[in-house]
Amino acid sequence: MKRTTIYLTFLILLLPFIAQAQLAFENKIFRIIRKESYDKALVYGNTKLARLGTGKKYYKRAIPYYLGIGLVHKKAGNYKEAEKSFYEAYNILNYKQKKKLYIKNVDFDVLDELGLMYLETGNFVEAKDLIETSIRLRKKRFEATNLLRYRPYLAYGNYYYKTGQADSAYFYFQKYLLYIKNSNHTSKQELNRYADTYKMLAELELGRYNLKKGLRFAKQNKKWQFHKWTRKEAGKNNLNKIIALNLLSEAYRLKKDYRSSLT
Repeated sequence: MKRTTIYLTFLILLLPFIAQAQLAFENKIFRIIRKESYDKALVYGNTKLARLGTGKKYYKRAIPYYLGIGLVHKKAGNYKEAEKSFYEAYNILNYKQKKKLYIKNVDFDVLDELGLMYLETGNFVEAKDLIETSIRLRKKRFEATNLLRYRPYLAYGNYYYKTGQADSAYFYFQKYLLYIKNSNHTSKQELNRYADTYKMLAELELGRYNLKKGLRFAKQNKKWQFHKWTRKEAGKNNLNKIIALNLLSEAYRLKKDYRSSLT
């Protein structure tokens, strides 16, 4: 446990430099979304798509804009429009594969985001297929030390959690945590997912009445949800801090530690 804490502390010190390097390659639409300027993100994305036309430039650059627009609609609960945008991106990804065009790192996120949306809407068969496709393609693309190779494992754990397969869910959540700890490509965005994984593990173990584990995971979830980089990545109106506190309180309550549950 000490070793993990030392590693993550060292990682956090490096995050400003990692983030600065990544920022140069990140599409502006995602930065707008993180500022929670959703209307602005929609206008920006649609304007950019209109300017791309339908030629080579469109297939090279369109995916991030469709992905960003889809994320905004998904956040608003407008799943029909989100699916439409994600599918445009998905079709371009398939075209790039077919024509052997270069696939950018962000292009793979389409599979995960569409898969996660299907998990939210109960379309588990489609979700599993997309997540497994993402795992397969990323395995071909990224080296073993690159966390981008393992990002779908969190979604895969989520799939098993939502379909009532607790042991498989636990396996993939733990596997994802292990890859975060051992990766040398971790970014501040991954700390947000790191916190979310602890949340899922806490809910899973509390649901199985493994209270000692559940409490431990709930404490880790609170710790990382309140970290400054996690808060910055999740946006100013992020509700995860409140969820983390409620989850920790519930863990104490189930253990009949009522005093701690109130603090």
